Amino acid sequence: MNSDRFENYGLKLKNLVLRFETMITDNRDEYFDVADLEIVMDFYLDSNDVIMLEKAVSYSELLFPDAVPVKLRKAQLLSIKGALDAALNILKDLEQIEPENSDVLYSLGVVFSQMEDHLLAIEYFQKASLDNTDLEAIYINLAQEYRALNQLENAIVYYKKALKENPDDDATI
Repeated sequence: MNSDRFENYGLKLKNLVLRFETMITDNRDEYFDVADLEIVMDFYLDSNDVIMLEKAVSYSELLFPDAVPVKLRKAQLLSIKGALDAALNILKDLEQIEPENSDVLYSLGVVFSQMEDHLLAIEYFQKASLDNTDLEAIYINLAQEYRALNQLENAIVYYKKALKENPDDDATI
């Protein structure tokens, strides 16, 4: 296994991911709590490793079928795979359970963006920004939605906000 993929991550994450992968390779069951599986799923999301994300989501669903973090990652996986209606159904259910969960709101923004419903995407990205978490990504998404609507003045406002969050981001510049 290539350890370079863990370069920007901590030892806990590396150990969890390697333990999960060993479990899969050896075709055995091992217990992980939901927080540990959330870390594993997020690693595969960040790494764009859809195959391992599918395995992690499937295993997580076996252990914790009703856990919000597991359902959220399943919706994100479905979104990546283009199953937007299925992702939207899960996310709308999660929104009912946790209406202020910024990860759910952000994911709804992403799905509506993929569906080219830019106004709803903007609405959900703005709701997600209220907890002040990951503002750079939210602002970039808002800018892109306004750009898609040809509202360039609004797009510029959000690109500037994103630059304030991370002045060194070449993509935003």
